[in-house]
Amino acid sequence: MIELYPRSIHDRYIKKICGSKSGVDAVCQEIKKACEGVGTNETKLIELLGPRSLEDRTMIACRYKDLFKVDLHDLIAEETSGDFGFLLQLLCYPLPQAEAFAIKEALAGFGTKEDILIPILMGRTNDEMLILKQAYFDMYQEDLGVAIAGDLSNDFEKIMKTVVQANVQQYDASIHTQARAEADAKRLFDAGEGRLGTDESPFYKILLTSPPEHLMKINEVYKSGKSKDLVAAIDSEFSNYEKDALIFHVRSALNALDLICDHFHSSMAGFGTKEYILSCDIIRYQGAFTRIAQHYQQKYKAILKKRILEETSAEYQKLLESILNAPASQASGA
Repeated sequence: MIELYPRSIHDRYIKKICGSKSGVDAVCQEIKKACEGVGTNETKLIELLGPRSLEDRTMIACRYKDLFKVDLHDLIAEETSGDFGFLLQLLCYPLPQAEAFAIKEALAGFGTKEDILIPILMGRTNDEMLILKQAYFDMYQEDLGVAIAGDLSNDFEKIMKTVVQANVQQYDASIHTQARAEADAKRLFDAGEGRLGTDESPFYKILLTSPPEHLMKINEVYKSGKSKDLVAAIDSEFSNYEKDALIFHVRSALNALDLICDHFHSSMAGFGTKEYILSCDIIRYQGAFTRIAQHYQQKYKAILKKRILEETSAEYQKLLESILNAPASQASGA
């Protein structure tokens, strides 16, 4: 699974506290000043919000509201627009709220909703999914599962509703044995390659609730006895966003770094850059970016930061560069 939230965020949701440290109040005062008067000082906002760790952004967002009784995001939303504005708004939230905001925008019709929902919701730990659901409810007074049910449909809705329940089993070597992996691999084969037509239910039940350690075992068994691994089996048995979601989930367990590198690459591949996806990726994976960039260079023989800056321009590019130069955060990583 992909763990992204720093421990400070877990602690904050448990204790419901708003921490601070030296210099945060001064930053908040400077942000307020940059948005006053005629016109917004975008250069100053980049300087103030871009080069921050996940922990510092959490403190700034929380402290700004304490000081001025205004949500920092609401202020920035009024003062900025476009890709630059969307990325800057993401920076105005602690990471769980940033992801909740991106989900809300996706469900409201911003960009291609499935392309935003899949990397946010698939392959998450139970703890982080519960934090994300709480963040969504706190912000919008609506259960995330209900919001998804009201906007999605068919099998893609079933997949999304399953993962937001946060029902991934805790790994137990006495339960998730080799024999069980072999039985689960056979069930998947019988539900897919071994029959005419696909029985989706075993795929959803096994893939979406098994702990990553067990998925790795299933994958090894599956590919040892068949011509395909789990990813290839999903690719042949499913289509559209259902396929994309299941593959993202399985790959997050098998090799998360490789998956994330491919996700960055696809956001910049082809004609035009998918800025909304790139923005979400930059914010979500900031804590693991150094390792992601190293793997990206090994795989694609290119420097990820350079590629990102080559594919973007203007104030949006400057903000991205500032974020990429920020201190590494203490996320558990991928």
